[in-house]
Amino acid sequence: MREIKFRAWNKESNEMYYQDKTIHADFIFSGNTFIVECKQIREYIPAEKIVLMQYTGLKDKNGRKIYEGDIVKIKAIAVRKESRWDADVLEEYPVEVIKVVKWKTDGFYLIANNWVEWDIEVIGNIYENPELLKEVKQNFIQAGIDFVYCPECG
Repeated sequence: MREIKFRAWNKESNEMYYQDKTIHADFIFSGNTFIVECKQIREYIPAEKIVLMQYTGLKDKNGRKIYEGDIVKIKAIAVRKESRWDADVLEEYPVEVIKVVKWKTDGFYLIANNWVEWDIEVIGNIYENPELLKEVKQNFIQAGIDFVYCPECG
């Protein structure tokens, strides 16, 4: 079973809070107040000033946990089927993409169906490293896809 964990971005102080084993932080919602509670701090923050991001249950190639809102670099080997006059041939080709981890209708999707091998590395997140969104946007432009990203709406 997947571990259910969250992290929280404080829009006001520009700080990220993790439910971390070293500080044993608890996140509590009480009405419209978000409470971060641990041995070191007890902080009350209005809920509208917090963005919660869920842990995907996955770790990158370095063992770092992958959360919603992370920016990841994926290097993969993809396979495509080439139909030739005498037979179908499977052709492998390298893929490198930088993308934002987002929740879709029923889960987190990081890889494509035709990828047979991949390495995923967290290189930042949309709040602490917004400059990386330029690289994500460039990937979409190179692929001929319109890119619109709003950190508030995903």
